[in-house]
Amino acid sequence: MARDETARERSSEESLLNRRSYLKLAGAAAASVAAAGASSSSAKAASYDTIKVPANSKKTIKVGPGETFENKLIDITADGAHVKLLTEGSGWTVRNVGVKGQNNNMSGTYGTFYLRCTEEGEGLAENIYLGDGAVDRCGHAAMSDWDNHGTVTIRNIHVQGWAADGMYMSHAGVSKSHGMGETHVENAFLKNNNIENCRLGTPGSYIKDSVIHVESQDAVSSNQSGQVNARGLWFKEQSGMKAINCDISVTGSHAVFASDSGSGTLENCRVEGPVTGPVEQVNVSGSPDTSPPASVPMSAEEAASGKIDSSDGTTSPSSGDGQQSGDQQSGDSTDGQGDLLELVAADDASKVKYEFTVEEAPGRRLPATPPRRRATA
Repeated sequence: MARDETARERSSEESLLNRRSYLKLAGAAAASVAAAGASSSSAKAASYDTIKVPANSKKTIKVGPGETFENKLIDITADGAHVKLLTEGSGWTVRNVGVKGQNNNMSGTYGTFYLRCTEEGEGLAENIYLGDGAVDRCGHAAMSDWDNHGTVTIRNIHVQGWAADGMYMSHAGVSKSHGMGETHVENAFLKNNNIENCRLGTPGSYIKDSVIHVESQDAVSSNQSGQVNARGLWFKEQSGMKAINCDISVTGSHAVFASDSGSGTLENCRVEGPVTGPVEQVNVSGSPDTSPPASVPMSAEEAASGKIDSSDGTTSPSSGDGQQSGDQQSGDSTDGQGDLLELVAADDASKVKYEFTVEEAPGRRLPATPPRRRATA
């Protein structure tokens, strides 16, 4: 999309609170519950719609203010097919969406997903798969923040193998007229994307709990100009950006790069590769873990269905099944310090003691804004 222009956040006490799950025990005030087994309900994989883009054509999908676009598999396997998703206004939600097929449309330098609030407000994109990438010399970026005036949260996203740009989220920082909106990236898996895997450009923007990995420059497709420079994280245009609790490994280019008036901070990150430019480092070490986060979809089908094939059974339910996104459960209220779980005793239960062990629990997530209406493709 763009040419190559050059050849933990809280205190330790708060972090502990953010990593805890609080239990609400029905009919008991202790950790011993009168139950032969707790009745539980887990989110099931939702059905999804398939949008098949014909050969040598571009499908444009618009998600307007307050709309929800969810449980969609966008099939661009046909030769020359391309999709362009644009969010508009604020209060929108894009959830459980997977793009299937390597993008080989060679016409122009369009982005693929434009995730932005074109007015002040918030937007949410979660459980997104853009992991099939693009062919060599394809000029389409995976993602853009063009004209972002609000705050966009993007979580549980997989972006891999894009030739022009990965997450190009610095447009809004070019000037006030470009929006100056914030991008918050959480639980992302970004791998082998050219020019940048993630580029941030406005104060308050961050990436956290994410993995950025470039295996080698040979593993990356060139952009429309034939350039290859696969950086990891790029701070550009403005100051006040952060990477928090991320694993970043880049071979052959910058692991973290700050330029063109951009600067940022690494906090509690594991980094392998050069850190270049005005980048403050706080508790930064080596030996990054480049395995995908468990909450990230590994195929278009996983994303569209909302079912993640991981050891923790992570799901991202659609709003249509009565369950809210992320950790916010209908009817329960939390203070933002953790998840609220409920154990319900069966009528014929006998006394059983429950013990919970938490390892590498996910960080705090923001609740989604309840959608008001559905977007249609």
